[in-house]
Parts: sequence; structure tokens; C-alpha cells
Amino acid sequence: MTAAFISSTLGGLGLVLSAALLFPVAAQTSGGTAQGGGLSVAPVQLTLAEGTRSTSTIVSNPGNGPVTVQVRLFSWTMVGDEEVYSPATDAGFSPPLFRLEAGGAQAVRVVAKAPAGPLERSYRLVIDQLPLAGAPGQLQLPVRMILPVFVAPAAGVSRSRYLEWRARQEPKTNQVTITVKNRGAVHAKFVELTVQDGDKSKVIAPGLAGYALAGQERSWTYKATTPTKIVTLTVQEGGKLLRSSVLLTQ
Repeated sequence: MTAAFISSTLGGLGLVLSAALLFPVAAQTSGGTAQGGGLSVAPVQLTLAEGTRSTSTIVSNPGNGPVTVQVRLFSWTMVGDEEVYSPATDAGFSPPLFRLEAGGAQAVRVVAKAPAGPLERSYRLVIDQLPLAGAPGQLQLPVRMILPVFVAPAAGVSRSRYLEWRARQEPKTNQVTITVKNRGAVHAKFVELTVQDGDKSKVIAPGLAGYALAGQERSWTYKATTPTKIVTLTVQEGGKLLRSSVLLTQ
């Protein structure tokens, strides 16, 4: 995955990243275990269920030498296909910085500071392996793992997902933008977004295609090669295959 752009450094107070991200060695994770460089992290999606105030992930060092790890937590929203990060004021975490010897492990804990609301809250937990002081001229690629963190909505709120799709085409370029509006109270996670382009199926977002956060939108753009008035798409969400036909507007 490559970044479309980064408008600010990750350490800034407000940041826009492409939903794909990132650096030469990185993992944007969604489940199971992730490993990159000298780090292993599990689980890689954190959810604070109803009535739960904290959860944790384990960061391990399977390598042969020590590593230094920095952790940060950001509130996460979406604008089109870009992730917007801002300081997390209603959730906390610990520890922010630690050293792992070879074979060592450390629990990173995330805590909700505010009561659950009508919508699920979303965050990104950013785990960086900091470069070690090495020999002059030695290349050390940064390792960054970005974990999704969700705080469930309040008791009694429906967990159903209500997805509305629309599509718009730019006549001069044939660029088509597909947008989904998530009117539900919890996130939707999409895998393998495919559209019908003429008589061929075109995968426009392979693998993890991204998230539509609670009450928010998510967009994807592709170039159509065949004129059409209807966009037919398929995507996996929540273990189910969804199919939708959307009227194309200009």
C-alpha cells in the first residue's frame, strides 16, 4: 500500500493520511497477529465491548536484539478515502515508551475515559519501533503498526449496519467515485471491493478495502473503461458477500 499524501507529521495535532498509508515497512492491521521488523503484535484489533472500560494488546520482540517502542493513540475519522487523526481526549493508553529485550513482551493497555455514547467511537493505536543507533551509513527502515480500536456504543443501541451506496462519474476523465454512507452505530469493514466494468470484473480495492466508521462515509475511486449508467459492485462485509447496483450520476 502506498500513501496518496501525508499533510502533516504523525506527531502533529491533526493529521490527514490516506487510508492506505504508509512507510517502507508497515502494517495496517485488522485481526489476528501482525509482525514487522523486530515486532509482533496480538491482537491487532481492539474492541471495548459494552460495559468494558479497558483492553490491551501484547507487543513482543521475537528478534535477537533489543528494540525501543513508542506508542500513541489518536481519534480516528474518515474524509473520503483519507484517515484523519486528532488527539484522543476521551481515551488513554499506557505505556507510551518502552524497551523490549530479545524475546520480551509488553502489554499496551487502552482505557476509555468517557462513557459510551449513541455511536461507536474509533481510534488508531500507532506502534512504532524506533531505530537503534547503528553504524554510519547503515539503513534502518521504520516499522509502524496501526491498530484499529473501537469503543462500543451504549447499551440498547442497535448494532445493525445500514449502508447506503452512491456513485459519481467525472465525464472528462471517466473517474468514478463510489461512496458508502454508514448510517449504523457501529463500523463496517470491507474486503475485496469489485465492480463490473463492461463484461469484466475489476477489483478496485483488494484485500482489506477499508472501513466505513459509524455515522461516516468511505469512498473509493477508479477509472471506468466502459460507458455505463449503473455501477454494480460486490464487497465482503462482516463475513457476508454484499451486492449492490448504484445509479451513476455526474
